[in-house]
Amino acid sequence: MNELKLYLVFTTENNKTHNLIIDWPKSDLDGATIQAAMNDVIESGAFHVGDKGRLTGIAEARYIERTITPVIF
Repeated sequence: MNELKLYLVFTTENNKTHNLIIDWPKSDLDGATIQAAMNDVIESGAFHVGDKGRLTGIAEARYIERTITPVIF
């Protein structure tokens, strides 16, 4: 079984980064769509991450796929 995640990496007001991880995203999203969604998240101001502060910018976005192989004993 393959597992797909989309990591949205934001910069914060205290010069750190913070990840929002999306499980099972659509795998055909283009960069412009992801960037627009990330900008919407930033502009909403909905996230304040403890000592990291508010999300202020986009660092990167990446898909991560891994294969899970169950082993039966």
